[in-house]
Amino acid sequence: AGASIIVYEHGTTNEIANTTTGWFLWKKGKFSIELNPGIYDLKVTAEGYETKIIEGIQINASEVKKIDVAMEPADTGILYGRVLKAGKILFRGIRGATVEAVNNDTGERFSVNTSWFGRYSLELPAGDYTVYASAEGYICATEYVTIKANERVKLNFELEKNS
Repeated sequence: AGASIIVYEHGTTNEIANTTTGWFLWKKGKFSIELNPGIYDLKVTAEGYETKIIEGIQINASEVKKIDVAMEPADTGILYGRVLKAGKILFRGIRGATVEAVNNDTGERFSVNTSWFGRYSLELPAGDYTVYASAEGYICATEYVTIKANERVKLNFELEKNS
């Protein structure tokens, strides 16, 4: 997936336009947005990279402006996977389950609810985590993981029904 670009009216949170960069061959990392003359701020985000904000971009009438954005790798990694019903073959994903990762050194907590099919994804600072998965009517599960910068760690949970 490419980077996400959001254009704001300068000095505000008023979103003017948004797009994503291309990913295929000659379009890789490139984007194009038509804007009226004015002053804008640009926010660029991409998984595994620090968010970049460029302020005060002046666009004049009939101007084509090229902007190069150098993205810095983030000190974060991605924890992703699914929360599933134990013992099921079909329709295993648990929608709306909570996955919470607690940093073992700082105690900082990060949580997300699962989507359709029980999928989740969390961007986490590098470190060691205790990860909990819970859902109404199921027994909570716990796992331990190490997240490294710019790495993806897959962790699936299988939850047992409460008796």
